[in-house]
Amino acid sequence: MSEALSPQDMSFMKELYALLDSMMTYDDINFNDVAERLCMSRSKFNYQLRIIIRRMSSL
Repeated sequence: MSEALSPQDMSFMKELYALLDSMMTYDDINFNDVAERLCMSRSKFNYQLRIIIRRMSSL
C-alpha cells in the first residue's frame, strides 16, 4: 500500500484507521461524524478517499 500513496495520504489513512478503530463500539457511524472528527467537510473527506482509492486501484 505504501508504494502507491504519498506521505500525506499515508498520514491521512493512519489517522482515519485510528479514528475508525476508536469508533468501532458506536452503534451508528456515519460519514459526517468521521469527517467532522478529521476536521474536514464531508465533501473534502469523500474527495480524499476517492483519490486514494483511485491510486490504489491503478496498481
